[in-house]
Amino acid sequence: MAQWDYFCPGCFREKGAVAICPHCGFDEHARRSPLILPYRTLIGKQYITGRLLGKPGGFGITYLGFDTVLNTRVAIKEFFPRELVSRAPDGIQMQLHTEDDRALFEFSKDRFLHEARTLVRIDHPNVVRVRNYLEANGTAYIVMNYYEGANLSEYLEANRGKITEEQALGYLLPILSGLSEVHRKGFLHRDIKPGNIYITNEGRPILLDFGAARSAVKEQSRGLSVVLSPGFAPIEQYHRSGEQGTWTDVYGCAATLYYALTGKLPPEATERLSNDDPDRLKNRLQGVSATVTDAILKGLSVHPKERPQTVEAFSALLSGDEMPFSEQKTMAKAEPVNDDTRPTASQPPLAIPQTVGYDYPVAYFPTDIPTSQQPVVERRWDWTSLAIFFAGVLMALLALAVWFYKTNRPTQLIVSSSGQGDYRKIMEAVEASGEGMKIYVEPGTYREVLVLDRDVEIIARKEKGDVMIENGNNHVITVKTATPILKGFKVRATGKEKSGQHALYVTGGTPILEDCVFTSTGGVPIQISGRDAKPHLKRISIPKSHTDGIAIDQQAGGLIEGAEIANTKGWGVVILGAKEPVIQQSKIYNTEEGGAWIENGGGTLKEVEIYGMNKPGVQISRNAEATLSMVDIHDGKQNGIFISENSQAKIEKSKIHKNAFAGIAIRDGSDPVITETKIFDGLDNGVWIYNGGKGRLENVEIYGNQKNGMLISSNAMPAIVKSKIYGSKQAGILFDQRAKGTIDETEIYANEKTGIVIREGSDPLIRRSKVYDGKEAGILIASKGKGTIEYSQVFRNAFQNIHIQDGGNPSIRQTDIYDGQGGGVWVTDKGNGLVENCNIYNNARFGVGIEKQGDPTIRQSKIYGSHSHGVWISVGGRGTIQENQIYGNAEYGVYINPNTAPSLVSNTINSNGQGDVLDLGF
Repeated sequence: MAQWDYFCPGCFREKGAVAICPHCGFDEHARRSPLILPYRTLIGKQYITGRLLGKPGGFGITYLGFDTVLNTRVAIKEFFPRELVSRAPDGIQMQLHTEDDRALFEFSKDRFLHEARTLVRIDHPNVVRVRNYLEANGTAYIVMNYYEGANLSEYLEANRGKITEEQALGYLLPILSGLSEVHRKGFLHRDIKPGNIYITNEGRPILLDFGAARSAVKEQSRGLSVVLSPGFAPIEQYHRSGEQGTWTDVYGCAATLYYALTGKLPPEATERLSNDDPDRLKNRLQGVSATVTDAILKGLSVHPKERPQTVEAFSALLSGDEMPFSEQKTMAKAEPVNDDTRPTASQPPLAIPQTVGYDYPVAYFPTDIPTSQQPVVERRWDWTSLAIFFAGVLMALLALAVWFYKTNRPTQLIVSSSGQGDYRKIMEAVEASGEGMKIYVEPGTYREVLVLDRDVEIIARKEKGDVMIENGNNHVITVKTATPILKGFKVRATGKEKSGQHALYVTGGTPILEDCVFTSTGGVPIQISGRDAKPHLKRISIPKSHTDGIAIDQQAGGLIEGAEIANTKGWGVVILGAKEPVIQQSKIYNTEEGGAWIENGGGTLKEVEIYGMNKPGVQISRNAEATLSMVDIHDGKQNGIFISENSQAKIEKSKIHKNAFAGIAIRDGSDPVITETKIFDGLDNGVWIYNGGKGRLENVEIYGNQKNGMLISSNAMPAIVKSKIYGSKQAGILFDQRAKGTIDETEIYANEKTGIVIREGSDPLIRRSKVYDGKEAGILIASKGKGTIEYSQVFRNAFQNIHIQDGGNPSIRQTDIYDGQGGGVWVTDKGNGLVENCNIYNNARFGVGIEKQGDPTIRQSKIYGSHSHGVWISVGGRGTIQENQIYGNAEYGVYINPNTAPSLVSNTINSNGQGDVLDLGF
């Protein structure tokens, strides 16, 4: 965690060691509540907590967080029912007030996680996006997208309490669209109000804060109080027997719109029940269009049946397109949606007889409305009335029986193929199970197909022996929705080769599979497809496969951790067009193709070891975007990482070594960012960037590779910053075939041949770098190579520090060139170039040597301390020596041989050992 110590918990930007962040002004040393988690608490090995978001509620605390895998800010909601728990002395763990509260706490936590499992299936731009959920520190957490902005209540306050009709509809209509999706998934919000509608800085409204967990606490608590938001809560939320449904959220939306347009709360529903005055509401809506006024008044009807029954109907009213009430009534004839049933678009609205509330609640005891507020009706008892009465009694007895069954039904089922349990087949037990029930499966082989569409936990009693589920005709386990949990199974698809049969097939939902082994003879053992598919696979194993190990496609996501994938005839993992799946703390090895292939989508690999593959360890192609963090890729028969076809990647804190081809290859306009990574002991080039490849390498070490540390060719243009390249068997860096790029603040040293080679029209920028201790030249510019070298140091190289030949034409400025075992700068064989404002000193031979039609310009430099001549011009040498200081050299300051044609202009030449200028050409 040390790497996060200098990141501000208020904004998660780097702030150094100061207390007050220079970016956001947050003071982390300011006093804070002991209920709040310490800053930078690590949750689930992936998330770090920061400052508080909003105020702590009675049931939860929400923090700004940071996802260390995806490098993005998130919101983290911690389940913290203060009436049951407090913070332990370590400031992190949760502890119960009394052990008597444990059952209630565990039940409430399960409801909190059930809320998360529901919300993670909702993908709508105007509903808060749930990214993950997990248990840690004795409680549970939901990880959501973080949005910058303000809630509607704060926005209204900043705008003098109200906004225009156009603005209000611009915010509410998208919320109604999102709420429609929530209802379609079988879920009610039940606390629509301005404080739960967030307006992002981009102006997008987001529906926040679903409170199923809070409802669960109240359902089980001793007082059985109901928590709601006065003014925004309809009458059915004030007493337990009130049937709630989609019409309940319609009331909250109408009240929110009324408040946004008037700046006034609607009167409480209990007050309006006995003394309703619609004209009073209507008068406050002066200036609002008749269409919107009529929609608001209908949405605020006290009696549920008089309201629009769905948010779609309310939205139509606001748009002046009223839905026939008969159609609404048909839609609203809904049985309560069971959590085990997946809602569909055609299902009617949800009805749930219990309420929930949120911040700043007022608590009411769930008595019915006093009889003094109810109209008195004279009752006439006839046979029809008696029939209705006895039918009511019968229904009450039936409801009591259902309640008694649910209260006393078993909490677990046993499956045994030998007949010693409740069922012989797993699927039979699944179909008979209820919410929260666990199914235990005894050892044996179960030849069946599981299609899971409900929240159920199925546990193999593998401590007694293997529990195998197998089938040869269909996918063995299919998950289309919900969050089923399976633990400890061996799952085997035994279909014919290339039959396309999967051991696990996930097309939707958020299933959790732990400690399972998957194999298939007919297809990929695990297939994850579709944008709604987000499984969580923990410690799973694929010991062999006749094709790929895991395939993830069609915008699927999910988390795979602790996996072991081996001996596949295809790739270990294939991610095609997927939506940011995460693979972490896993191993992929001995594959006949590659380790992981990511194409035309995204994906994250964190703490993954990949080795023994016949193709690249990781291949990223066709506009893919990938993150590799702390990966270890080694002993492959091709490239460690291959990035192509305009792909992006972030590679950090990784090790790439002992691969047969380049450790990392980048081509076709791909532009990865590689930081804090070691690329070493490869049998080829450490890094090869070609065919227009780009990339930024920062704080990277490249060493011990059998060819060049880096080969940059064919119009490639990377940036190498603050890195070290050493111990290569050939050059440290070779620029070839019109390559460009930047080398900045980098050390290139102790390579077996030249430190940097620039040739074939290449033109890089080398600045603030060091090139030293090479076994040949420090920098070689040849074959019409160019390049700019500035503010650098080139020293202690075995041949010349800088060698320019064969039409090379660099610009070298403000660079120190010294302690070379040959010359400082040697220009030969029609070499050219500019050497300007440089210090060239203490080289074992000459400071500058020119021969064989070399024709450089040496200007405004200091040349001194050479063990031979300061400037030596040999046969055929040319050049312009201008405004230099040449002094203190062991032999002549300038030595000019016959058959040369140099130009000496305005130099200062003195104090040289044998003389200042010896011109043998005249």
